[in-house]
Amino acid sequence: MKNINADRGGILPTSELEVMNTIWKARKALDRPVITADVFRFGSDKLRSLKETTVLTMIRRLTAKGFLKVEKKEKFNIYLPLMDDREYRERAYLDFVENVMQGDRMDLAEMVTADMNPQERDALLHFLTDQIRNNGAEE
Repeated sequence: MKNINADRGGILPTSELEVMNTIWKARKALDRPVITADVFRFGSDKLRSLKETTVLTMIRRLTAKGFLKVEKKEKFNIYLPLMDDREYRERAYLDFVENVMQGDRMDLAEMVTADMNPQERDALLHFLTDQIRNNGAEE
């Protein structure tokens, strides 16, 4: 699903990310391409309160940035994500680590675990132990 333009782009502004999150959510729920009405149906209250022209402007920006492809089918515009939500989260994570945390993953780990309850820490410990065990078995 990668797109050359999206690979060059950075992290989306919050409003455009909200549109993308809505399109990803609607696509998964409907298991079909998303149309404008779906964006309003699956969108947050904040997104639904916007004028349709405002949302369409954000969709045009997302298309220009290479995150969406718009196809005309009969009387509907169909919105096709060119990147899935997991790919975007990975990009946002890497951008955050590089630009906000200045590459310091250990500092990030300390921040993430600082407010975890004991059950969350235990689950994280088990997850990391499994990851280490599985990665070690591949070597």
